[in-house]
Amino acid sequence: MKITKRQLKRIIKEERAKLISEYVDMTDPRLLQFQKDLDAAFFNALQDGADISELGQVAEQFMATMGYEG
Repeated sequence: MKITKRQLKRIIKEERAKLISEYVDMTDPRLLQFQKDLDAAFFNALQDGADISELGQVAEQFMATMGYEG
């Protein structure tokens, strides 16, 4: 399934909001870098043909690869 840039931006915005709601200190540079890196992982996966339904797996793989604990 192909998605538009508008849909991609909405998905990234929604996922970012989920992450933000789980963290208190929004000034932490590690969190800001995490957001940027996760956005890039989502964008790259979708550009490579990943389906929207696969973004959960993309996030899990990203977190495992980067050493983040959920």
